[in-house]
Amino acid sequence: MWRAGGGEYQNHENLKQTQAKVQKFLKECQKARADVQVRAPLEGLQGVFEQAVQNRNFLKVLQGYIPENAQELQGFLDQIEQFLKRDAGFQIAFVGTIKAGKSTLINAMLQKDYASVDVNPETAVLTKFKYGSKPLTTIRFYSVAEWARLLKSATDSGGKFFKEYQQSKAEQEKDKWLGMSAISEPLSKECLAKYTSSRSPVHYFVKEVLIEFPEFPYEKNIVFVDTPGLNDPVAYRSNVTRDYIQNANVVLMCVECKNLQGQELDTIFRIFDNTCGHPEKVYTLGTHYDILNNPAKDWEKIKAKWTEWLTTDHTGRGKTGYNPKLAQQNIIHVSGHLSLLCTLAKQGALSTEEEKQLKKLCYGFFESDKIAPHLKELQKISNVEAIHQRIKEDVLDSAQQEILEDTRRSYAVIQQEMKHYFGNHAKSLGESYASVRGDTAQINAKLEQDRHKLEELEKSKQEFESLIADFDAESKSVLDNLDAEIDKIIKESGV
Repeated sequence: MWRAGGGEYQNHENLKQTQAKVQKFLKECQKARADVQVRAPLEGLQGVFEQAVQNRNFLKVLQGYIPENAQELQGFLDQIEQFLKRDAGFQIAFVGTIKAGKSTLINAMLQKDYASVDVNPETAVLTKFKYGSKPLTTIRFYSVAEWARLLKSATDSGGKFFKEYQQSKAEQEKDKWLGMSAISEPLSKECLAKYTSSRSPVHYFVKEVLIEFPEFPYEKNIVFVDTPGLNDPVAYRSNVTRDYIQNANVVLMCVECKNLQGQELDTIFRIFDNTCGHPEKVYTLGTHYDILNNPAKDWEKIKAKWTEWLTTDHTGRGKTGYNPKLAQQNIIHVSGHLSLLCTLAKQGALSTEEEKQLKKLCYGFFESDKIAPHLKELQKISNVEAIHQRIKEDVLDSAQQEILEDTRRSYAVIQQEMKHYFGNHAKSLGESYASVRGDTAQINAKLEQDRHKLEELEKSKQEFESLIADFDAESKSVLDNLDAEIDKIIKESGV
């Protein structure tokens, strides 16, 4: 009945194998859950970080059992690993559309010319700036696995990345840098150009650069994060920015004053989507204020238009970002270029060309090219210091609590994405489970059917044997009577 190679036997063996696999999976999950060794940057985050480690360990176990979902699971792993790198620093993320003056603004706020102002908008190295006891640059590189995922993302997005990659002859540098451990070098413009400039082939393999220097002009726990663009043609690099928007305590969104249109609006709303329902942490900065024909009057009109767009749903998404009051507070004009020129003038470090530029701006505002008498007022017009003051008043004074809340919110976003992903797959998993249960039911039904057949056969056998016994008895009786009759006939005939 149960034959080797038969369907029923095979189903039974498959069930046994599945049961063993599930038991092994559960044991590995139990071990992963117990292996939680992590120290949170703040005491109030210890529980969140332990939960993140447990989820990371679980996903690593799960990858080995559902290889067809390995890429999606790796995405969650990357997010969690990034989350676990958070420290107690107050992170200010700078995000910008193409040619919006983001790097110039960073340099103006740092009062140093450290952020890359490369004309190529595709530079994609994430760069952090913070206080350090000595000038130092730390460079971290992509792992082999990360590079493979980046290349896949670049393939899916088209050929532009590969064209520039080939032109730079970066392939010849790949083996030297890919997978390399982090290195630290003395801070210099030459060092930064080597690792962050789009003209340098090495920059393709650089994942992150950390710049530390003692003249950092803000509180020691503040970290500036210069992010790749959300509109990067390589989705992998855009996702890096998305993750930092989730993690940031403040987001400074740089948009060229005259250029709030479809792409810029989409970028701002995507930023709102990644702030865990807290648009107040996003400051929309109208850059290049100094190039307006009549800056004060022109900006008043521009801000009114931006307020309308960012408080009214023109996108059909059913979402808005700011309310009118928040729009008035968080839409701010700025000129990083003007501020940086003023800082260089104060330091006596203006080049001839830079001095010409500052004199021209000075004349535009005051009808005088005498820089020194107007330097303080020019710096005020740039609005750079006002932005920092606004951030300080809004969030820095309660920075630690903000870090706690932002960290919890950031992890909640990751959890929600995981819940949504596994929720979508629960149906198919349920169907697979039902199928296995169906196989079991079929096997049990077959066994029950065969048991009934055996019982019926046994009953039939008993009935048959009873009939045979009755037949034997009856036959013996007939034969005995027949023999008696034959003997009687013989006697009467005298034979």
